[in-house]
Amino acid sequence: MEMKQKLFTKKLLAVGLVLSCLSYQSLAADGRYIIGYKAGSSEFVRSLVAQARGQVTRDLGRHDALAVSIPARAVTGMQSNPNVLYVEEDARR
Repeated sequence: MEMKQKLFTKKLLAVGLVLSCLSYQSLAADGRYIIGYKAGSSEFVRSLVAQARGQVTRDLGRHDALAVSIPARAVTGMQSNPNVLYVEEDARR
């Protein structure tokens, strides 16, 4: 019985390790960006981020900007939107 329990524990740990690696890869696929927008366009830009399957990580409303995590493939679309003034990479500090 004890042998089966140890084997089960090892399998469970292996599954946990695989899942944590997959989670890390999905996080690494998204980039950190600052998106500056025209005054009054905050909600619209938030909806663009959500459509890109991104996430707003910080509201920089005093600067008409959002810190976001979005897939790199979505950056070009954001930059071409007339409500977006700029998209720049947000370096880790």
